[in-house]
Amino acid sequence: MKIKQILVPTEFSECGKKGTDVAQMIAPALGAKVHVLSRVLVHPLWHNLTAVEKAAYPESGFWEEVALREFGKLAQDFDELGIEMKTVYG
Repeated sequence: MKIKQILVPTEFSECGKKGTDVAQMIAPALGAKVHVLSRVLVHPLWHNLTAVEKAAYPESGFWEEVALREFGKLAQDFDELGIEMKTVYG
């Protein structure tokens, strides 16, 4: 059986960083794509809301910004290693 994809859950803590570190070590050897998943506290329909509706949930916007910033850092690390990475949050 060939592993083609690796799922890494993270909450962007030091412990979560260890999971992404392991994925960075093993993905190249397997030729696997890495999917990084984070459960972020956003409104359940966040991605379907208009900008005006989103303004009513500033905490969701804050957590989305945190997730996107942290995913950006991870994406840079993975890109430097030549590893394909996808992100999901919600």
